[in-house]
Parts: sequence; C-alpha cells; structure tokens
Amino acid sequence: MKLKYLFLSLVILILTCSIAAIAANEAVIDDYKFTVPDNYTIVNSTEHFVSLELDKDHTIKMSCLDEAKSPEQFKADLESDGYKIDGDESNFTAGIFDVRQNEISKDKIKGYLYICEDTTDEDGDDEVFVTFTCKGDHEDFKADNQTVADLLDSIQKVDD
Repeated sequence: MKLKYLFLSLVILILTCSIAAIAANEAVIDDYKFTVPDNYTIVNSTEHFVSLELDKDHTIKMSCLDEAKSPEQFKADLESDGYKIDGDESNFTAGIFDVRQNEISKDKIKGYLYICEDTTDEDGDDEVFVTFTCKGDHEDFKADNQTVADLLDSIQKVDD
C-alpha cells in the first residue's frame, strides 16, 4: 500500500515539475504574454518592463508605456542616452504587430529598436518598444535579430 502512495506521489511531483518548467518559459508584460527566447533569462521585470539577457553582451529590453510616451519620445530618450538611431527604417509584420525597425548604436554597442504597434488594439494606443543590443565586436549581431523576430511572433494578448 505504501508503495502505491509513493508511486502516486512521484507521478504528481513529476507532473508538477513539468508544468512549472513550461510556465517558466512564458512571461507577462502589461496586457501581453510572450515566450522567453531559448537561453535567455529574465534579469529585471515590472508590470511595464522586462529585461532579458543571453549573457552580459546580449540584451533584450521590452517596454509597454501605453499613452505615456510616443514612439518619437522613446527615440528621443534613446538619443539623449547617447544612442545613434539609423534613419533607415524597415517595416514588417510579426504576430499581432506592425513593426518599425531601426538600427541603433552607442560606442561599442550595436542593436535594433523595434516599435511594435498592436493591430488588435481598437483605440490604437498600445505599443511595445523593444531594444536588442549586443556589446563588443559582434559582427554577427544581425543574425541574432531572428531571436527578437521569434519573440515578437510569440506575443499574445492576455485574456481579460
């Protein structure tokens, strides 16, 4: 009889651990949930901000500022922090977003700014700002861009 309870306890423990591992791969920011990219960890998180790191050189930061800040103000803040924003903008669709992408740089930091406009938002004021930065002499930082594209594709509205 004890063996039966021990086996049942072991099955429940394994099930609980597997559910926790699956849930650990998702995160929530404001009204959105998303899948954390492989090998990235959350290093800072609030209701409206999430910072992810692959290592000390590769960082993804996401901000949901609602109506508090326009894309132009967000860009101005980056420039006041010393970032140079490339004027060439590429546009694409990822998941529920229309995305505007600019290359950014500061000293030995290279990366991208993504301004993501929610196409499902009725009043048109929900935007997610994402920066991907890579420190050092990483010539392949453009290849890492796919990680962010996959992250953007994974974002979904949280059910109210």
